[in-house]
Amino acid sequence: MRCIRPINFPLYSLLLFAISCTDGNPLPTGKIDPEFTLYVDRFVQEAQLRNVTVDMGGFSITSKNDFIVDSGGRHCGETSGSLKGTAVTIVTNFDCWTNASEAAKEILIFHELGHALLKREHNSATFPNTNIYKSIMNYVTLSDLYTKYTPDKRKYYIDELFDKNTPAPDWVQERTNSKEILNDSLINISGWEFIKPGDTPSFLPTFPWARN
Repeated sequence: MRCIRPINFPLYSLLLFAISCTDGNPLPTGKIDPEFTLYVDRFVQEAQLRNVTVDMGGFSITSKNDFIVDSGGRHCGETSGSLKGTAVTIVTNFDCWTNASEAAKEILIFHELGHALLKREHNSATFPNTNIYKSIMNYVTLSDLYTKYTPDKRKYYIDELFDKNTPAPDWVQERTNSKEILNDSLINISGWEFIKPGDTPSFLPTFPWARN
């Protein structure tokens, strides 16, 4: 079984990439490429903060430079599983990795670790009346779910990654309360007059908020 999930990279809006997950023969288990150690350690730390135990037995994550290509398109990552363990492959070319932001790299790795270590399936549902995806496990777009400037969004997506029953965050709730700051009315002016610099206008509107 092969499942496809495209990623839309903002810097390359004309290109559509994807990540795939497949059941097949994994790479040799127990190997973590140094380039990904930071993100794997961070994933484990986030799990511990949420009292989630992660079984790293038989897990590997390695890199390749060329896109993973199949009938579904080009892919930036792949998760494979067998009785021997689970293996993640990340494409580290310019488009998938080298030119990606720190947040985009984390999202890509966390998405694949969601498959490999949490056994999460795809979830491309959106919040009601929005085009905002509920989960980092969606297969439509990953790189723009959050940035370093939106820590509240990062927290939600990682909470949801470890607990799919996480409630909707405040930043997607409809705003029903409002506060009036200024209520100004337009003044009806019946005519206009062109005034050259130095001339005195024959018509001066009065403004109700002006006081002598």
